[in-house]
Amino acid sequence: MKMLFKEWRNIFSNKLVLISLIVISLVPLLYNSFFLSSFWDPYGKINDLPVAVINNDTGAIVGGKQVNIGSAFVNELKNSNVFKWRFSEDTEKELNELDKGKIYMVIEVPEDFSQSAATLLDQNPEKMKLNYFTNPGHNYAASQMVNSAISKMEIQVADEVRKQYSKMIFESMESLATGFQQASEGSQKLGEGALDLVEGTKILNENTKKLADRTEAFNEGLGLTQDSTEKLVNGITNVSDNALLLSNGAEQVTGGTLDFTNGVSKLEQGLSKLDSTGNKLVENGVQLVSGSSKLTNGLLQSSKGIEQIQESMNSYISSVDHVKEVINSLKRDSVEDAENQKQIELLSEQMQQLSTLGTQLTESIGDISEAQVTLHESSATINANGQRFIDGVKLFHSNVEQSHIATKQLVDAIPVLQNGMQQMATNTKKLSSGLVQLKQGGDELESGIEKLRDTGLQFQSGTGMLAEGTNKLQAGIISLASGVEELSNGLTHGASQTSGIDNVSESTYDMFASPTELVSHIEHEVPKYGMSMAPYVISIGLFACAMMFSTAYKSREASMEPKSAIAWFFSKYTVVLAVSILGAVLSILLLLEGFHLEVQSVWRFSLFTILVAVTFMTLVFLLSVALGQPGQFIGFIILLMQVSGSEGTFPLVLTPKLFQNISSFLPMTYAIRGFRQVISIGTDYGYLWTQAGILGGYILLFVILLILSFKQLTKGYTKKQLINNSVSY
Repeated sequence: MKMLFKEWRNIFSNKLVLISLIVISLVPLLYNSFFLSSFWDPYGKINDLPVAVINNDTGAIVGGKQVNIGSAFVNELKNSNVFKWRFSEDTEKELNELDKGKIYMVIEVPEDFSQSAATLLDQNPEKMKLNYFTNPGHNYAASQMVNSAISKMEIQVADEVRKQYSKMIFESMESLATGFQQASEGSQKLGEGALDLVEGTKILNENTKKLADRTEAFNEGLGLTQDSTEKLVNGITNVSDNALLLSNGAEQVTGGTLDFTNGVSKLEQGLSKLDSTGNKLVENGVQLVSGSSKLTNGLLQSSKGIEQIQESMNSYISSVDHVKEVINSLKRDSVEDAENQKQIELLSEQMQQLSTLGTQLTESIGDISEAQVTLHESSATINANGQRFIDGVKLFHSNVEQSHIATKQLVDAIPVLQNGMQQMATNTKKLSSGLVQLKQGGDELESGIEKLRDTGLQFQSGTGMLAEGTNKLQAGIISLASGVEELSNGLTHGASQTSGIDNVSESTYDMFASPTELVSHIEHEVPKYGMSMAPYVISIGLFACAMMFSTAYKSREASMEPKSAIAWFFSKYTVVLAVSILGAVLSILLLLEGFHLEVQSVWRFSLFTILVAVTFMTLVFLLSVALGQPGQFIGFIILLMQVSGSEGTFPLVLTPKLFQNISSFLPMTYAIRGFRQVISIGTDYGYLWTQAGILGGYILLFVILLILSFKQLTKGYTKKQLINNSVSY
């Protein structure tokens, strides 16, 4: 306890040290004052941001009316206080002001703004372009604010355009109702006509069936007619061909009668010669019989000679066969002598040729023998018939004389024959010409009937399809009549509905233009931007207080010779607790009374703030005791890491992976989570005490490490160091 009292006596006796500690306690208050006051409620003062508006819209004709959506948009802006509006006509001047940072956004309504709205029903409608210019490089936060506002303005412009369209639509409702009524009356007449058409299609269907049946019978008759015509044409063709042959034959007969006349004359002369020739034939027949007997005797002798030649050829063939056997024997004996073998082979081939030649001669001799037999038989026949020939020649001679008499009679009848043949040739020519014409007519008739039959088949098919079509037409017309009735009822109902739209208010136009409304449901509302940043700023202020304390307070110097590490630790740690608690209390008073920070629980907020202050101060005190001045630098690095990785501003998932990984090891992470719960949420204090428990664990760990550090310092502490420390105080 002596060391504890000595530590505090030295502080109070040294006014400079005391004032330094008091000023350090004011650091969280000052930090919160400066930072929170600078952006406590920036969105509440957004109407102080200067924004320039230039309207170049020339208007357009929409729905037969002159509109200027740009002017309507500017009038809406004049009636609002979203920004500090500056209405101008010089775009270049305002852009120059934007570049200098004197204004934060330039809104330009182009010349064709309204004209683009008039292209709604065009094939390629053009969107209405609202130009706006920002300068994030000059002030990023302000550019984000105006970007958010311009999005809302775009919705307002779209609503205004839809409102104009809705007015035109409702104004056209009256004419639409009249059109519905007229269409209803027309559909009723159409329905009546459809019923008449149904009756007509029934009659058409019945007649179409009859036509189809008769067409089928007609086609069958055409088939029979075509067959008969084909036979007729074939018969005419045959008759025509025969008539042509007859005509040609008649001409030939006519021409041949002259030849016949000449021939008859020659016949008469020839019969005279034939008579004399017949006498000679008798004489020659006697000589033929005599010569035939001599031929028979010669053939008998020749037959015997052939038999002898045949016996000689048989002997020759036997001899050749014997020689061939000898050659084959020599061939087997001279297998090893190649030269003899070749000669024997050659000799064998020659003997084979001789054998073949002998066989052919033998066959030829046989043929000669057979021919001799045939000749002998023929000679015998001549001998037997020779006498008959002589008797026949005599009879022929008698007939020639009778023919000579008949020939004279034939010559007398030739003029009559020539006259008849000339008449027949003339008539056959006429017959042939008429048959040719008849054939051509038959061919044309056959072709016409065939085409008629094809047309009949097509007509039959068409009548079938027509009958089927009329059935479908009848069914379709019945459906049409039913549909027309429904259409008429619908049009009548539509006319009654649209005719009732007469008193339309601005609210109706607004509803039609913007039928939806976003209803915001905020779970835990934060009324001011500074309140959302308070957990982050409070945490940084408390840590900054700890950093300044480590530079102003001599953490490693004892007020007297330490008897134990524990005594030394408590003498120093009580100062740490006092400064941290004082800084936390002053910060709490400023936030609650100065900024009127609305917290969910004042005592929980106060207790948690003190706990956070003690945690940060203990951590920095540990670094200073254990490492000296390097520990202060490490404390600054830890501060930077906590500023980046404790999710104080943006969600943790939006930060780099490194900060996501170290976030759970940083005390400020749990401090910010606890402050958000007790300041803005207040629905789960168990979560708050969880964060407090984690921070308490950090304090316990830091205290243990501090005791170990003081033990290490106590071992090397000397009286000389004590004297130096007394002087330093």
